[in-house]
Amino acid sequence: MKYIKKFNEELDLRTYRNAASRLDYYNKTKRASTLYDYADDKEHGFYNMIFVSLPPSSGALCKESTFTDPKLIGIYYGGYDCMRPEYDSTKYNVDAEQLAENLVESWVKGEKSLSISFEFGFRATRKTKTENSNSRQLLNPVRKNNTGYIGGSIPAFSLEITLSDWNDGINDWDADTRWEAEQSGEEFKPSDIFTFYDWSRCENISLFEPDSPYAGIFTDRKSGLKFRNWLTTQDKIKESIMNVLRIVGGDSDNLDSVMNSLNNIRLVGLYDDDYDPRSQTSIKQKWFDKELK
Repeated sequence: MKYIKKFNEELDLRTYRNAASRLDYYNKTKRASTLYDYADDKEHGFYNMIFVSLPPSSGALCKESTFTDPKLIGIYYGGYDCMRPEYDSTKYNVDAEQLAENLVESWVKGEKSLSISFEFGFRATRKTKTENSNSRQLLNPVRKNNTGYIGGSIPAFSLEITLSDWNDGINDWDADTRWEAEQSGEEFKPSDIFTFYDWSRCENISLFEPDSPYAGIFTDRKSGLKFRNWLTTQDKIKESIMNVLRIVGGDSDNLDSVMNSLNNIRLVGLYDDDYDPRSQTSIKQKWFDKELK
């Protein structure tokens, strides 16, 4: 790498990856891995993370190590409780706008919360794979999405965004107004969807485990901050939220409010800098089902 940089400090990252590929071809694995990781660090940055197995199994699968290339690998209309393929708009031939319409309809009936869950994955660096060779099943995932393999992304955690704090449906919302109209002999006018949303709207954000037998979290504040900065640049998140807001009558101001909440999520909930594998506290209780706003 020093030799490559000596003549051109501004080399395209493809140059490093091509050089790494040639070294790999000649079985110079250690030098190739150094170049691959250098290119990934420059393009995506490194995140310090730990991965564990979830119940019924438990225990650390990959102690504090470096990961890279964060990806949004699942968008579930209906929140954490709907983290199943049929609600994932990243799947092949799934209509995101239709999922949003179905979600709003279910929310109006009191069948679902007005929530979207975003699942995130990270790719292990070459160094991490070398140092954790006993965790190959974790570090070389084969889970599929709409384009085939995720590209080495390991599901780490999900963020659920809830847009309304009322989950019992519009009929229950109108119950008191309906009763008052009946008592006074006046005509009852049911709430429209926009009024229902506008009076019950919120921007609650919670951290949950991914749709996976494993889960990961950052091990320092710096990595959590880097992820939060990356998070608010993702157009797919904005697009998915707007799919729902458009139906309930929300506007760009509502979207800005949600994105501002994402930009201010509590970093302390994104990392664990004192993980003890001997602890009897469950990972779900320790890391997940936590509000970040």
